Amino acid sequence: LVDLTARWRAEPYARIQWFFAGDTDTAWNAGLRQRYTLERDWALRLDLSRERQEKQSWNTGLLSLHRYF
Repeated sequence: LVDLTARWRAEPYARIQWFFAGDTDTAWNAGLRQRYTLERDWALRLDLSRERQEKQSWNTGLLSLHRYF
């Protein structure tokens, strides 16, 4: 977890998985989660990722607004 500024926090991540017993595929996932605090009870989150599994790849993005109470 990295604090880029007092309000902006980022977390890069990665995962890799090797299979055995006849399966030769390698699954992996990498991405970046970010949160920006708008006000005391409000935050904006952005999650971006890239994943590969069983010879298929896809990208995922999620933008969400959070209100804490």
